[in-house]
Amino acid sequence: MAGLTIESGRRRAGQAAGALGGRALEAVGKFALYALAARKLGADDAGRFFLCLGAIHLIATLARLGLERPLTRHVAAERAVGADALAGRTALGGALAVLGSSVLAGIVLWSAAPVLAQALFHQAALTDPFRAAAVVLPAQNMAYVAGYVLIGLDRAAVAQMVMNALAPCILTVALALQPISVTALLLLYAAAFLTCAILGGMAITAEPWRGQAPAGSGHEPLDPLWRGAVTLLPVELSQAALLSLPVMLVGAFSTPVEVSAFSIASRVSMLIATVVISIGAVAAPAFARHHRLQAWDELRADNRRALWASLSLCLPALFGMAVFAWPVLAAMRAPLPEAAQCLWVLLLGQFAFCILPCQDTVLAMTGHARVLRRLAILQVCVCVGASILLIPRFGGLGAAVASAGVWTLGAVGCASAARRLVWRLS
Repeated sequence: MAGLTIESGRRRAGQAAGALGGRALEAVGKFALYALAARKLGADDAGRFFLCLGAIHLIATLARLGLERPLTRHVAAERAVGADALAGRTALGGALAVLGSSVLAGIVLWSAAPVLAQALFHQAALTDPFRAAAVVLPAQNMAYVAGYVLIGLDRAAVAQMVMNALAPCILTVALALQPISVTALLLLYAAAFLTCAILGGMAITAEPWRGQAPAGSGHEPLDPLWRGAVTLLPVELSQAALLSLPVMLVGAFSTPVEVSAFSIASRVSMLIATVVISIGAVAAPAFARHHRLQAWDELRADNRRALWASLSLCLPALFGMAVFAWPVLAAMRAPLPEAAQCLWVLLLGQFAFCILPCQDTVLAMTGHARVLRRLAILQVCVCVGASILLIPRFGGLGAAVASAGVWTLGAVGCASAARRLVWRLS
């Protein structure tokens, strides 16, 4: 038994190291991609590229139907009690549902591209990029579904490569090799995600599915997958809105140059959240297993490990970004001083996310999705209200203030709810 425990610990440590390595590769790839996009596309085209990324992020999140974390939880929890067949059926059903909704969302975006480009953003040149973004949607979502299933299978390292690391690295290489239009870059993005989805599917089918126990044998059944999905969809949409809505509102009220300044600062600051989310992805299947087996001491221990990982990895990076914001953004040819001011404000929100990490994951993996939904609705309301109030007057800086406030609200709210609902009871 001790040997199995040691072997399991080594495997988990290897998965954590691999997942963080994948996130590190993603951070480098995305930083290089944003830098090259700002330098090689020019301010106007870079602003259009970031607008399309924001639209993809928001619409793709809606098309995933809130199934991301429920898939991870169900796969991990059912396999923990030997119900592998049920876990496999759940994963397949969720993947087919997301594929259908993503294809439909892509068709709608393709059809609406001229109206969005001219009526909403007043840029006819956005029509072709929006249509290319419609092609990205189903490919990206299939890669994401594969990634969340792999997280449930305790294959976080492979999941991070499939969901996050490979596609931006491919785009970075393409931009570095030769000039390319926004539309062509987005079509290449779709091809990269399609490749990732195929690789993720191969990794899932290669995983041993040996458990023969009946569904939830000897344990209280989990809530149905779709109940969790309906509850968590507002949560996923709110997280997408934190990144996408301020960018799109800046695009509606300001110039492409201001969009570029805020977008670059926002995406650079999000590298902190990227690491924290990766830590949560590594811990998520363990949280689900421990809660399913009522192993409270192990649940607390994994939560402490997530906290120390976030503090040790993210705080130095955050302070480094704050100190070197001006030279880093200048090297990216981001509009200064606006981009630096936005970055400093955005890092305040990332600081709260860094010191109170993964509590949304704890709540999701322990069946408290309704609490997350209430927090998500509050965040969206605050985000929209603050953005409408601040962006027309202050542009990108107003969007940064709104975003930082909402990130802080989410981190504090999740930590408070987790302490009341999980840690006291456990």
